[in-house]
Amino acid sequence: MAQKPPQPKATYASVNPPWSERDEQHLIAGWNKGKNSTQLGFELNRSASAIVGKVIRLRKSGVNLVDHERPLITPNSPRPASARREKNSPEPQSSSQALVTPRCTPSPIARKHLQVRRKKCTTGVWPEDLADHHCRWPKGDPQDKEFHHCGKQRAPGISYCPSHAKLAFPQLTSSQMSAMTTIADAMEAARKKGQPQPFRNPVAALKDCQESLKRKELSTS
Repeated sequence: MAQKPPQPKATYASVNPPWSERDEQHLIAGWNKGKNSTQLGFELNRSASAIVGKVIRLRKSGVNLVDHERPLITPNSPRPASARREKNSPEPQSSSQALVTPRCTPSPIARKHLQVRRKKCTTGVWPEDLADHHCRWPKGDPQDKEFHHCGKQRAPGISYCPSHAKLAFPQLTSSQMSAMTTIADAMEAARKKGQPQPFRNPVAALKDCQESLKRKELSTS
C-alpha cells in the first residue's frame, strides 16, 4: 500500500507586520507627542500590545521615549501610596466579617417587626428566618407584624412548594405537578433526617422525572 506524501505544515500569517525603519520613526515621533498605544496602533495597523512591546524594546536599546503611559507593575515595584496601610490604621476586615456586615439599615417597619418577634412561627417562617429550601409564598399583609412565608420545601428551580407552584403557575400539567411533589418530598425527607440531598442536580432530576411520567401516561393511554 503506497504511503501518502507528507502534508506541508500550515503557516499562519503574523497579526502584526514586521517593523520597518519608517514605522519606528513614526512610533517614536507619535509617542513623544503624547499619543497612546491605541492611537499609534490604529495609525500603524498594529495591536496596542505590539506598540507597548516595541516601546519597551526601543527603551532598552537606548531610545529616549517620553514616559506618559501607565507604568508596568513588576514584583519588585514599590507599592503605590494608595495601597500602603499606615501603622495606626485599623486592620482590614476579613471576608467572613465583611459578609455579616449589613449593607443598609432595616426600614422602620422591619425594625419594629424584629423587635416584637419573640416566638416561633407556627404556620410558616418569618422573613428573617428564610433559608434556601423554604417556599417563599407570602402569607398576610407585609405591613403586619405577623406577616410570614409558607416555609415548606420548595420545588427545584422555582421559589414555591408544589401546592403554591400550582397557584402561581396554573398552566402546569399533572405530570409536572407529580414530578415536583416527588422530588420535593424526597428532598424534605432527607433534610429532616439530616442526610445529604439525594440529587446532585435537582433541576435535572425534576426534568427526568417529568419525562418518565409523560412516557407512563402515553403508554397507558
